[in-house]
Amino acid sequence: MKTSQLVIISLFVTSILAAAGCEKTDGEVVLKEPRKELGEMPPPMIWDASDPDKSRRATRERDGSYSDPHTGLPAK
Repeated sequence: MKTSQLVIISLFVTSILAAAGCEKTDGEVVLKEPRKELGEMPPPMIWDASDPDKSRRATRERDGSYSDPHTGLPAK
């Protein structure tokens, strides 16, 4: 067999195997729930590497950023 025939056969077999592994659907489009706005999201968690049990919520500043309530440093 020529190289081009082997390539065509391997592509065909690969596409058949890939199609066999796909889930059957009813053809309907399922819409996802839209993402929450930043104002609706809860404040981020702050984790302390020295004591993982001391996790806490960040506090929101007037400019919209978050900071650590214990140290006052900005939260990422």
